[in-house]
Amino acid sequence: MALISNVFICACNLDKEFKHTEIIKHLQTAHQLQNPINGNKQMVMHMDTSETYSSTYKWTFPNEIIVHQYITNSRDMDDPMRY
Repeated sequence: MALISNVFICACNLDKEFKHTEIIKHLQTAHQLQNPINGNKQMVMHMDTSETYSSTYKWTFPNEIIVHQYITNSRDMDDPMRY
């Protein structure tokens, strides 16, 4: 398995994509959340293909701050889901 992408999008700015460290900084500066930043994670979608698998999560933080996370991984050559 190899991570292809891991992108975060905050509902306050749907046009901007963040990496993991960037979304933490955004939550601290734009939304004044303090460490440790804790939220509720809910799976919204999961999709399998023979070469990749993807998941989408909705994170809800205090004050109803919503962040969407999009993860895509490639499948190993010996992964049984490839066939």
